[in-house]
Amino acid sequence: MYWVLVAAALSVLSYSKGVEGRVDLALESYRDIPAPPTFPSSFEVAYNFSLPYEKTIQKDGLIYPVTFWRDAERGVSRMDSFGGRNILISTKDRELEIMPRLQKLICRVNEPDDDDVSLVSAPVLPDVSTWDYNGTVELRGQQAHLWVYEKSHGAKVTLYKFYVAEDGAPLRLHMDGNDMFSGAHFDEYIADYEYLKAGPVDEDVFRPPAICDGQEPQKLARPPAFPLRMAALLPSVRIEGGDELYDEFAAAHGRRHASAAEYEHRRTMFHSNRLLVETHNAANSHNYTLALNRFADWSQEEFEAVMLPRHGQGKGLVARRRGAGSGELPYERLAPSWRLPTAVDWRGTGADGLVKDQATCGSCWAFGATAALQSAYWAATGKKASFSEQQLMDCSWKFGLNHACDGGDYDSAIDYLVNVGGIAKENDYEYLGQDNFCDNHFMADTKKPSSSLVRVKGYAYVPPHDDEALMEAVYSRGTIAVSLDASQPSFRFYASGTYDEAQCMWKSDDLDHAVALVGYGTDEAGIDYWIIKNSWSSHWGDNGYVNIARGHHGCGITTDPMYAVFDGKKHIEAPTEEPVLSA
Repeated sequence: MYWVLVAAALSVLSYSKGVEGRVDLALESYRDIPAPPTFPSSFEVAYNFSLPYEKTIQKDGLIYPVTFWRDAERGVSRMDSFGGRNILISTKDRELEIMPRLQKLICRVNEPDDDDVSLVSAPVLPDVSTWDYNGTVELRGQQAHLWVYEKSHGAKVTLYKFYVAEDGAPLRLHMDGNDMFSGAHFDEYIADYEYLKAGPVDEDVFRPPAICDGQEPQKLARPPAFPLRMAALLPSVRIEGGDELYDEFAAAHGRRHASAAEYEHRRTMFHSNRLLVETHNAANSHNYTLALNRFADWSQEEFEAVMLPRHGQGKGLVARRRGAGSGELPYERLAPSWRLPTAVDWRGTGADGLVKDQATCGSCWAFGATAALQSAYWAATGKKASFSEQQLMDCSWKFGLNHACDGGDYDSAIDYLVNVGGIAKENDYEYLGQDNFCDNHFMADTKKPSSSLVRVKGYAYVPPHDDEALMEAVYSRGTIAVSLDASQPSFRFYASGTYDEAQCMWKSDDLDHAVALVGYGTDEAGIDYWIIKNSWSSHWGDNGYVNIARGHHGCGITTDPMYAVFDGKKHIEAPTEEPVLSA
């Protein structure tokens, strides 16, 4: 018994020493953790913002060179991208947007509403005070402190990494999750900082260029670009008794709130949308499911303003163009009704291609046009190609209602291509996700068009509201450009299944989003559907796609369908789930 007690005492003593040793080790480790980085309130910072995924679509990926200045004392800021091709100068009561229009810069003076957030308040560096310190690593040839935020979100894991040099200079923000700079979809984003200069900033930096002289301020028909592109970077407001459920969402999506009122507004939107999603799924009476995504704390007005810039303008997505210069061709049917299979699916073929991402830019019309062109080119030549949306955005301003990131029409886009001589391939004219100058060789009135253009013959409209005609078109020609009503809350939160929304609008004036029709079929419940490819990345919906029920006019899909035409072979054999009948 004595030896048992002695052994027990020795064990306790050993354990105590072990605990003490671990405590000492923990304290020593704690002493090695530096304070979270802090940054000046007035400064100039330059960084390159990139989306690595875009390298799968275009050789150089997508890189935004950005320079940002802020003078906190004077309440003014400026953000330049692409060397000053796009400029935003903001004070507390107005914003100046300087942007390319064909081959010159134009100026637009915006007068924000009272509840708009000003760019003045936005640091472009993250607040990592609540992140975990993860030691030092080597980055860009030097030792860097690493701060990490990680959070599981169902099947997804949000992981943000912020690298800071020994002298406190920011080096890199690496995001696997929603873009903290814009709130954009779940993806991989990288901001590589080049330099940070503490203020004060020379007041000449904020002086408007001469082209803004005499411009009258205008109330925006949509919110200014900043609130939804940059609000995520605002410093966090500590909310006493905050909402744990919303706080988890906000942290995982990089949200920051400028005030308690802004926090309450976003929280209210989040729970309103959460209730919609949960009520829909719990009813179990639908053939599709919903899921919260990056739009969960956006209001309906904000969603329409940024993602559907033409919604509610009463002009429809497609403003049909006739007369001189039109590329419209007569509709031509290529296959008889008896030849049509019960299901067609072009996904994974040369008629479809990769799911693309229009980013935070209302350029869906350009993506609809290039999707149809890609399929028509494959049908005519047997070759796969990815065509340039940016060329259409930059150069087709004089055709129809095309306004780059502020919306446009896919038929007018092809009108432009017929006039200019053709379309560039993606790698020859890469996507930027914002307005840019049109190169002289791509102007519609140029006498020397680029030799790299692929000549386009034109386009034709499929008869509207005719399911059988549209089935024939997608069977015999491949991908078709179509328009739909994307304004329903259920659409933005679509996750899986056959989307069947009784409230969908279908008249031409109600359509606000261009997409690509890549097939059709029937689900296990016997509901016929169209297969639609969106341009909101593979992280939206069902890997970037949505099946839309053919009822209710398919939410507008049968209203304005259009196929593109190149010279050469027209008919292609669609991949189907059953043998095609022969005569």
